[in-house]
Amino acid sequence: MIDAFDRLVAAINAPSDRALLERAVTPTVHVDRHQPGDAAIAEQLDGIDAVARWFARTPENCVFGLADAPRDLADGRCEVTYTISAGEFTNRGLWTATLDDGRIAALAHYPFSL
Repeated sequence: MIDAFDRLVAAINAPSDRALLERAVTPTVHVDRHQPGDAAIAEQLDGIDAVARWFARTPENCVFGLADAPRDLADGRCEVTYTISAGEFTNRGLWTATLDDGRIAALAHYPFSL
């Protein structure tokens, strides 16, 4: 489980490296990207190409990391708190994922309030 999130961090921190993304997510991955501090879905992404375009939009000075160890949820999903920094800006959020063969098949991306 930690490996899946480590691979996701590596891929988002190197958005032009397609091989890293392919190791992190399944080809048919689904992502629900939520509004900061809100349950409302801002964007839904389907497939690895859509995720690659999302990662490419991330400003170059943003660095993601993991704040703690992933946790198993009762429903077969797992979650982890992530960190993001860009210069003096820092924030955290929550990633909730469903894995398939060690890769992320579904991801809910919940940034904390800004």
